[in-house]
Amino acid sequence: MTGNHKNDTHQTGLAHRRTLLIIYALTGLLIGKEWTTSQSAEIVIEAFTNQTPVQHLTPYLLDIAKNGHSLPADQKIALQRLGFNFSNKLVSRSRGTRPEAEGLDQIYDQGIFRFHYSLSGGQAVDSTDNNANSIPDYIERVSETFNTVADRIINQMGYYRPPGDGWLPADYDNGGSNHYDVYVDSITANYYGYTQSEYFARDDGDNENSSVKENNSVTSYIVIRNDYTGFPNNELESIQVTAAHEFFHAVQFGYDSAEKPWLMEATAVWMEEVIYDDINDCYQYMPSWFGSPHISLDASDGNHWYGSFIYFEYIDEQLGGTNTIRRIWEKSIILNSKNDDYSHLAITSGLAPELSDFSDALNKMAIANRIMSSTSQAGIFRYEEADDYPVTGPATFRLIAFTAGNTQTINSSNLQKYASQYTRIIANTPVQVTLTNTSGPEDDLMLHAIMKTTTGDYVVKSSSPINIDPTNGYKWIYVVVVSQKADGTDWDYQLSLDDGVYDSLITDRPEDFSLANPYPNPFNLSKSQYHRLTKIDVTVSVPQRIKIYIVNLSGRKVASIFDGYLPTKYTPYQFTWAGRNDIGQRVPAGIYLIIAEGKQLQFWKKVTLLK
Repeated sequence: MTGNHKNDTHQTGLAHRRTLLIIYALTGLLIGKEWTTSQSAEIVIEAFTNQTPVQHLTPYLLDIAKNGHSLPADQKIALQRLGFNFSNKLVSRSRGTRPEAEGLDQIYDQGIFRFHYSLSGGQAVDSTDNNANSIPDYIERVSETFNTVADRIINQMGYYRPPGDGWLPADYDNGGSNHYDVYVDSITANYYGYTQSEYFARDDGDNENSSVKENNSVTSYIVIRNDYTGFPNNELESIQVTAAHEFFHAVQFGYDSAEKPWLMEATAVWMEEVIYDDINDCYQYMPSWFGSPHISLDASDGNHWYGSFIYFEYIDEQLGGTNTIRRIWEKSIILNSKNDDYSHLAITSGLAPELSDFSDALNKMAIANRIMSSTSQAGIFRYEEADDYPVTGPATFRLIAFTAGNTQTINSSNLQKYASQYTRIIANTPVQVTLTNTSGPEDDLMLHAIMKTTTGDYVVKSSSPINIDPTNGYKWIYVVVVSQKADGTDWDYQLSLDDGVYDSLITDRPEDFSLANPYPNPFNLSKSQYHRLTKIDVTVSVPQRIKIYIVNLSGRKVASIFDGYLPTKYTPYQFTWAGRNDIGQRVPAGIYLIIAEGKQLQFWKKVTLLK
């Protein structure tokens, strides 16, 4: 995998990106507030009539499809003029003939797709046909891209194919076949493309292409541009990220069209990165998102939906890979968010095989976002492309210079649910940090201390209070407050900084344990019995659950060593690793990390396996 940036060398591309950022700022004004279908209607009407630049229309079109019957009469009339039909269960743009189909008199069938396009007029694609097969090169590029995307998502990742529309009555426009329809059109405004939901699958919401019973599966079609001139990426890259994003929406609609838009958009952006890792179009959402870490992960609308892809990037890299994301969507079918928000429960259910849940992943991501490193020292908090990201970490809420003998406090009243705030501490003497939730239950909030050592390693402590001894040689110290639950409506808190204790003087460390350096290190499977395994010593000063496992330098779990409760014992508990994975197979030679997690502390140590 790579993390290459692309240079926006054309002024048109730069101007387009600035325009998009202005739109994000405007829509972002509503972040944290409840989004309404009426607002979705206004965005869609503006996009189709006044060419107001909008990068993503799909979530607003889906909102209108599901809830458009409740719109006021004037908005219904405006949408009807644009081809929206209010006579079916879902409000769509089909009224005899799909508006996007008008003027597109050419078709090209390839794989599961039918591509509709034109060679004349304002909707025409570039007619260049270098291989003289009567199919424009542009359409062949579009076809190759969509079929590559479908192969990755359906055949390799194991998702169900979106429901077909071949069952529709003869007087309904289904594109003329049961293929999945893609319309290559002259789209108004400056958006990449969109996915238009149409009807409940087979009229009852059950996808015929799956082996389970869905309730909210809907058919759809995709519209993309006939020309991407002036966009930040080159033509092929623009087609690729659009295809990955929008076709995954079509897949999502086949699972549960009632799922919450933040989950749909964040995972669609994540899918762009999975399939086209070297394009990195997702980077454009990161500065805004990391500039406002106090905004909820699932905040309504705005740029934040898309920037929240980083949560699923963390899950992908550290908590089970792409299979975990697929499990989340499988669980969404069962949980059914039509009448309530079960997006977080679907994530928890999908993470269960990884011994994790929504809050656990949220806290770990918050730590990883501050560490922001691609090095092996970051351990379970590593992002593979962190060193290439256009951010160095989240915005800092407060900077505190602590002096001994002076109690200092920090108060916050703007932390939203499922969000985080970071305070940097500068201190020369030990400091104890205590978190107090001033607006709700204590366990709504979690406190972490993150320290980078002068040797490039990291120390993470969790819980409250936390004792921090800067004489251990820390390059920097941050504490982060994470609002991990949604039991209340406000997440106000206070941090108190008081005199701490030098670590060398602590004889009883609450919730503490230690991990010794592994030995022998390196170890060699071809040598004597002694050298065929490495020993792992853990000392526990207070009873707690300890997890010990092995990961490779890509952050993938290789083997589980121990997961259980350990009583106090001041002589080490001894564990071993023989260079094998959980099914007994030898792993390749190389450098691995031994990870030990307790209630408050997390340690990782390097070990080298030779052959």
